[in-house]
Amino acid sequence: MKIRAQASFLLVWQWMIPMLALWLGSPVSGAPTFSVAPSTMADNNLGVVTLQIGGLQTGETAWVGKYLDANANGVADAGDSFIQAFSLTDGQVRVIGGVTNVNIPFDADGTSGSIKAQLNLKTSGVEQQLVGKYIYMLISPTARFAPVSAPFQINNAARGQSISGNVQSEGSAVPNAMILLFSGSGDANSPLGGIIADNAGHFSLQAAPGDYTVIAFRSNYVSSFSAAPAVHLIAGAGATANVTLDRATCTVSGRITAASSATGLPGLLISVESENGAIAIGFTDTDGAFKVPVTAGLWKVQVDSGNLSLLGFVSSNSSVKTDTTSGNVSGLNIAMPQAEALFYGHVRDEFNQPLSGVSIYGNDNRRMYEGSAVTDDNGRYVMGVTPGGWYMGVDNNNPSYSNYLFTVMDSQPQMERGQAFQQHFTGTIANYHVSGNVKANGGAPVTNVGVYLQGSVNGDYYNAWVATDDAGHYSLPVAPGTWQVGLSCDGENGLAVRGYSCVTEKPFVVSNADVSVSFTVAPCLDLAVRTSSLPNGQNGSSYSAQLEADGCNTPFYWSLAPDSSALPTGLNLNPDGSMGGQCQGAGTFTFTVRVTDATQKTADRQLSITVAGDPLQINTFQLPAGTLGLNYSAQLSVSGGQPPYVWSMAPGSASLPANITLSTNGILSGTSANAGTFYFYVRVTDAASNFWDQFLSITVNYPALGIETTVLPNATVGLPYGGQLVGVGGLAPYYWSLALGSANLPLGLNLGTNGVVSGTPTSSGSFNFRVNLRAANFENVNRSISIQIQAAQPRPLLSAPARSANSPQFQFTVTGTVGQIYTIETTPDFKNWTSVMFTNAPATNFLIQLDRPINRATFYRVKVGL
Repeated sequence: MKIRAQASFLLVWQWMIPMLALWLGSPVSGAPTFSVAPSTMADNNLGVVTLQIGGLQTGETAWVGKYLDANANGVADAGDSFIQAFSLTDGQVRVIGGVTNVNIPFDADGTSGSIKAQLNLKTSGVEQQLVGKYIYMLISPTARFAPVSAPFQINNAARGQSISGNVQSEGSAVPNAMILLFSGSGDANSPLGGIIADNAGHFSLQAAPGDYTVIAFRSNYVSSFSAAPAVHLIAGAGATANVTLDRATCTVSGRITAASSATGLPGLLISVESENGAIAIGFTDTDGAFKVPVTAGLWKVQVDSGNLSLLGFVSSNSSVKTDTTSGNVSGLNIAMPQAEALFYGHVRDEFNQPLSGVSIYGNDNRRMYEGSAVTDDNGRYVMGVTPGGWYMGVDNNNPSYSNYLFTVMDSQPQMERGQAFQQHFTGTIANYHVSGNVKANGGAPVTNVGVYLQGSVNGDYYNAWVATDDAGHYSLPVAPGTWQVGLSCDGENGLAVRGYSCVTEKPFVVSNADVSVSFTVAPCLDLAVRTSSLPNGQNGSSYSAQLEADGCNTPFYWSLAPDSSALPTGLNLNPDGSMGGQCQGAGTFTFTVRVTDATQKTADRQLSITVAGDPLQINTFQLPAGTLGLNYSAQLSVSGGQPPYVWSMAPGSASLPANITLSTNGILSGTSANAGTFYFYVRVTDAASNFWDQFLSITVNYPALGIETTVLPNATVGLPYGGQLVGVGGLAPYYWSLALGSANLPLGLNLGTNGVVSGTPTSSGSFNFRVNLRAANFENVNRSISIQIQAAQPRPLLSAPARSANSPQFQFTVTGTVGQIYTIETTPDFKNWTSVMFTNAPATNFLIQLDRPINRATFYRVKVGL
């Protein structure tokens, strides 16, 4: 709960009166049992309170009301504050999207006729955590049984130092006021604890050492932050803080209802705050009606989110403004939407340990509604929201986590009715600080302006926020990493409401030391449209843009100027300056936007949007196969978008096949070095920075397996033979064999697995057979092979050598068979024969000429074949 942003509590007892009349005027029977455990807790160790109800009828509903027993007399009477109301039904659990909405009390025992419900005080509002006495009241809405009460008490833990004082108005004591402690100046901070003053208006509250602002609240009185005493509490010492309240002179009244049914919402905390920092409190009755005493002036009315969550509703992000200058104001009817979707998850530290008591906040994209939650002892949370786009994060104002940084939300989901969205957060301790001062041009400090921090640590994104103090100083925890620090521009803690122009963020890097970053701000510029250009669109695609303006008198209201041309078909300009929709039709569209500030001043600017034709997309879905070792080329196809296009591998994609590259003009080319199927993603980017990623694959095949040999060299009967079969393509090594169904090889010949036909043939003739070639990748092919085997030939003869005329050579005659291959060999010692030439006999007798030998005695012979 934040005073000023979403305050506080309410003191009314009207709900009790009509219920008492109902009880007294109706018969009762069979009162159930009702207990609260534990019955006492210390304010430094708050946890789960268990309500146990027995003796109910199956499926029966009971109401529970909670009273702050301000006068400590043990009875819920007219002097006590009614601070909570909810219903419980035997066997009923509130579930959205399969997730229990634990914000709404439910029956958790599973036994018919009894209810066990748990309330976590650590996740409740501060009005549930005050030091004092409470009364839980069990009520039958049908008056079947008489009310049953159960006491509960929160004690002040001993801390060694205390703040004491008295609450007065016009010189008289104000009894039983709520006393709250806020840190620092108290402005825009959540209360840190509190106590109920006694019947004489006196209080004494033990607290940790530190700086505090002390505020008192009481029905029929008005409090003020500006008049609240500030206390510097020293360890082991006491401090005095006397609080003065102003008496109310008029009232603000109305009704809080469910937006869908106009049903009144009971037990809701209301705050009514003036422009000068005064604040009053009230509470809705059983029909959702409220009446809050105030003083004359301008006020804003806001409903606290805590008990709204308890009833299953979402709070408004805006307040209702009213003017009591002329007297009482009535009829302020405020409708609240029901929580029809849920965020849920956990908050843990970097060691996966749960972090309890962490505040979670949420805002819808239109900033109409806000949600809140607090993590339980297991670090879990549930936050109810409305259908639509939402952003949520961790509120780092909790003093228990002042040195923590928390991760940010990855995206802003579009929540649907009945949907539950899981979002986890991680907190990490930051050992360093970024600090500085925010000052005006003249050197005056700028106080209570929001300072935000965002950046990354080890790839995770974190953020934090704080408001400047009375000296314009701020300090935020940081860890080593890259960061940006900036100042809030709009809103309650923005520069604009203080009369200063917005400033740009400042980047900085943290290594292992604190960093100082300060800002100097200038007075606001005249109202003007800051946006000078808009992003281009794509026909058939969604579009989003945000207009920005200079000026201090926020809020700004945006529209088209009266004489403006229309926006592109399908687009809309919203009052908050956001533009969105789906582009329909191509072209360049020029129009004039107008911004209007809170004083009704206006400023115009002409802008344009270029909408490209069809949406960008890749039209290539399948690529041709390639062949190992051969050139490859394929052109990728794209359509739509805004040319020119640039092609690249998509981020995170696997590599292309080795030696294949993708050019920026979309051509895949190269000579593939590996066979197989390769998967990858390509990206095309157009001139408007739109991109499209496409999943593709290339299969690189081995060359087709084949047998080149068709005819083997001739063989001769009785002579040794060797012929090699030749295969191509496929994946080596090869395996050769006779094909199934083939004729046998000629007698005397064999086929080796290496493709060699060898042996000594025994019969002549023309022979045909089929061979099979199998590659290492199990591809097979077969082919018919022929071989001619000649009959045995007569032995060749050599004539006596003779010198060649007029030549250093000598010659001799070979007598043999025409067409037969002969080998001429020589030796000096009949031991080692050396081939000197090969020849194919051109005739029966043919001449051989050789160089003269170097040895004195040389012998020659002729051999048939190679």
